Amino acid sequence: MNDQIRQLAEQAGIDFFNSTDPEYFGRVYCEGWSEQQQKFAELIVRECVKVCADRGKHHDSLYSAWASDCSERIGKHFGVEE
Repeated sequence: MNDQIRQLAEQAGIDFFNSTDPEYFGRVYCEGWSEQQQKFAELIVRECVKVCADRGKHHDSLYSAWASDCSERIGKHFGVEE
């Protein structure tokens, strides 16, 4: 799980634990946090990246470059780069 998404989940009150089970040693565990929820968070970030990138397509080159840079930075920040 990406650290930024995990931090936001923790701020929302989701508790994470390090697994003590030898089979899963070192993995982060969260009661009730599923792969679907992780995917949902990533899809929200991807939509934000897309909105920012698409917005730049309808403006001059300076604004377009800014929107593209912003889009890339958001993706990198949340670790959901294409």
